[in-house]
Amino acid sequence: MCDLPYHTAVRWLSCGKVLKRSFELRAEIEIFLNEKQRPFADLENSEWMWKLACYVDLTNHMNELNLRLQGENQLLPDLCTNIKSFRQKIILFQSQLRKKCFTHFKTCEIFSHTTETEFPVNFAIETLSALKINFDTRFSDFDVIANEIKLFQNPFDFDIETMAPEVQMEIIDLQCSDMIKNKYQNPSLLEFYKSSTATI
Repeated sequence: MCDLPYHTAVRWLSCGKVLKRSFELRAEIEIFLNEKQRPFADLENSEWMWKLACYVDLTNHMNELNLRLQGENQLLPDLCTNIKSFRQKIILFQSQLRKKCFTHFKTCEIFSHTTETEFPVNFAIETLSALKINFDTRFSDFDVIANEIKLFQNPFDFDIETMAPEVQMEIIDLQCSDMIKNKYQNPSLLEFYKSSTATI
């Protein structure tokens, strides 16, 4: 008996890797299934394989975002920056895939050389549009507090007039403090606020 389980729960990042590896081994998987007399017709369906290739690349981009959001000492501005960046990348992906440009979709690029079936542009655009709507909705609060986040990232380069009246005086004091400005030169925003707490 084989000790290897046929099914096991895997984490999201592992799922992405499994999806990519499965696509790479699609020919071997098809041979195996045929030998077991359990053919999977979609493996011979080029349109279905195009969609799978698109999902492989998109999942890879999602995995990269997931990794960026992990780790210690992550602050809200880091999270916002990565989410904002990914939302812009979705727009870029839409623009490029409309033109069948696979610069950032490597699996699609490789598959394009093995099939004569046209890339399903509408499917890709609809998938990305749904993803963009999901991100825009889920992270809409980030847009609302954009000014506060900018202030937190760099309190020394912020227009006082745009601040809430109740904090304007304190921000002026902070911006005029050479000692606190010197501490801001520290490359870590977290360390800056740690070291400035007593002074502020």
